[in-house]
Amino acid sequence: MTGVQTCAFRSNEILNIQAAGLAKRLRHTGCKSAVIGLSGGLDSTLALLVTRSEERRVGKECRSRWS
Repeated sequence: MTGVQTCAFRSNEILNIQAAGLAKRLRHTGCKSAVIGLSGGLDSTLALLVTRSEERRVGKECRSRWS
């Protein structure tokens, strides 16, 4: 595996772990949806990616008031 492939694999694994954690938290709290406020920074970008990944894992459609 090349360095780029290793980085992509590890990044995908991290994203999957975070998405699974978010899904577990949403189930535990009984939430049916997530609301994300984006500032444009790296933290909010990661929150968006993790939330979208979680939605795809459980088969939800991403809804946006701007879409």
